[in-house]
Amino acid sequence: MVQLQIIGILFSVSTFSVFGWAESSWIFFQNHLHSHNDHTFSRFPESTDLEDSYSSEGIQALIDQAKEEGIDALAITDHNTISQWFDPVFQEEKEVLLLPAMEWTNMFGGHASLLGFHADHEGKAIVPRHPRTTLEASDYIDMMDETHTRGGLVIINHPKSLYVPHRWPANLYDADGIELNFSSFMQPGATLEWWEGQLKMGKKLFLLGGSDYHAGNFYGAPFESTNLILVEERSLNVLFESLKAGKIQVLRSPASPRVDIHAIRIDGQAFGIGEEVLLLPLQSLFLQIKVTGGNGGELEIYSHQGLVETVKITEDVFEYSDAYLPKYRNDYLWFKVKMDSELETVVNPLYLTQRF
Repeated sequence: MVQLQIIGILFSVSTFSVFGWAESSWIFFQNHLHSHNDHTFSRFPESTDLEDSYSSEGIQALIDQAKEEGIDALAITDHNTISQWFDPVFQEEKEVLLLPAMEWTNMFGGHASLLGFHADHEGKAIVPRHPRTTLEASDYIDMMDETHTRGGLVIINHPKSLYVPHRWPANLYDADGIELNFSSFMQPGATLEWWEGQLKMGKKLFLLGGSDYHAGNFYGAPFESTNLILVEERSLNVLFESLKAGKIQVLRSPASPRVDIHAIRIDGQAFGIGEEVLLLPLQSLFLQIKVTGGNGGELEIYSHQGLVETVKITEDVFEYSDAYLPKYRNDYLWFKVKMDSELETVVNPLYLTQRF
């Protein structure tokens, strides 16, 4: 039994006896994939015309690889084009969910994955004024306004890349999420630090894994820096709504440890990642956490105050429970799993709000 405190009164809750883990349904979603290859688009093109930079063969190859690896859904984010959406290979695929997406690409000033916005023909791509010009604040604002008006999400890609021209500026503008890529070239530690700084300033901003894989090129692998998305059913609409809500854990690879989390309020209501929990002052939140596949690793729990607890994972299916008392009026909890001191899994936040 674990005791929870609310304004000086103690209550007890049985651990892992009421809320079954079978309710959680996760699907693998891979973001930031490119179908083009060296024959259709070189890495640093001489031409500034990027509108046709996709490959039908590359789309099919990514779909085939996804089926082999058990990946349920893909976002094929070719540069400054949505031509891939209207390719017969894309439109006729039924087994793998294909979320309409593109990468807003500028050679100087950052890239962004635009996910799920509405477009009825190829000419409706959302593109920079010119892919080789220096961007102004209005360029970022206009892109995000257009994407949101058309029902989409904006994910800042590789914001701390060692290739400085591809870095995002300091201002988030109105982005919905930040890409986490586990490659050392993309500096995942610096990305996490930047993201956590935004959380501390009150932003509700999710992390989303992205591989930046280019079919036919020598760098990257398609399903590195992948995601598990918590869904109620397997459909594009539900997938998109779960992304929007931040119901995401980011994994170094599909073999990385997985985390299930239930946060239970004193009235018995359960919450999951991405959700806001309203609490009374001095009211604790009861956490039930299950880590699968992390034996020998460590679970780290973070809040507004930073690292609050490190737990040694001692079994392949490891269950842990604790109570957390928020220290701030607007607080949050997010989670890491490390194996041999290397980051493997990051779980997006629960948001905690104390009502006074």
